[in-house]
Amino acid sequence: MDQDIYSCNEDSYECPQGINLDDRKELLQKIVDGQATKDEEKHFYQSMESCDRCQCRNLCEQHLEIKSMLKEKLNPKPVPKGLIDEIKSKISGTI
Repeated sequence: MDQDIYSCNEDSYECPQGINLDDRKELLQKIVDGQATKDEEKHFYQSMESCDRCQCRNLCEQHLEIKSMLKEKLNPKPVPKGLIDEIKSKISGTI
């Protein structure tokens, strides 16, 4: 695949919307990690809709696609009975 898909050339990065590259990367990571606030998510997705020539659009779209695929493939599984209590007792025993 094209190298530009995975990285933004910071020297030539110029967002038509005026979004700072470092801020964009940080927000993207928060979105992928599920740590973004509702307002941050709204801002991110609105900026993606308006992004027709941003150099990092492919990067953002690919990260979001990977997140979506992982969510579909990963299923929550119950923790084995007693494991949580065992972990708690080991933690409290070391304090």
